[in-house]
Amino acid sequence: GFHHYYLRRWTWGIAYTFSIGFFGIGWLIDGCRMPSLVAKCNAKASVQEAITNALPFRSMTAFVMHRRTRLSSAYVMSIPPLGLFGGHHYLMKNTKWGLLYTFTLGLLGCGWIADLFRMPVLVTRANTENKLRMESSRWNEAHCLLNHAYVLWFPLGIFGFHHFYLGRHSWGVTYIFTLGCFGIGWLIDACRIPSFVEEANKKI
Repeated sequence: GFHHYYLRRWTWGIAYTFSIGFFGIGWLIDGCRMPSLVAKCNAKASVQEAITNALPFRSMTAFVMHRRTRLSSAYVMSIPPLGLFGGHHYLMKNTKWGLLYTFTLGLLGCGWIADLFRMPVLVTRANTENKLRMESSRWNEAHCLLNHAYVLWFPLGIFGFHHFYLGRHSWGVTYIFTLGCFGIGWLIDACRIPSFVEEANKKI
């Protein structure tokens, strides 16, 4: 991770230190994307120097805090075992999902596999939400998403994870003690989740 430390990408440097360059895979990928990493670092330094003299402190802080997540970076962070512990979610500032992956090994691997296919959507959404969060103090991030609900439904929905996510806590507790109402309720929920999500968002 010495190149990341040099480019002031401290988080990546630490991650490379403890994973030996993501087991060599991330290191090899960096060999191809090094020019873009250097260009990005130099551009960021130039812009930050300009806004330090031109913008008030609050605007400067918002600019510095809002860093766009690159799709390639998200895929590198999803390389096992880091991805199974939610590394890509931490990168996108999805702390709750990161913690969930940390304690469930990527939803027993199923959530991690799903993320490999929906990564472009996750990155786009994360960048949009982080930008809105910086621009508006009224930004509401409590809304529920259909694809999140389905990722939680399989395989851990039998313990009610999707119900907890949708704010249906009594149903979540019921599923824990009945294993998804003996599996039948869990199967039925596959068809009912869209209506659950719609109902949950109306309450927000």
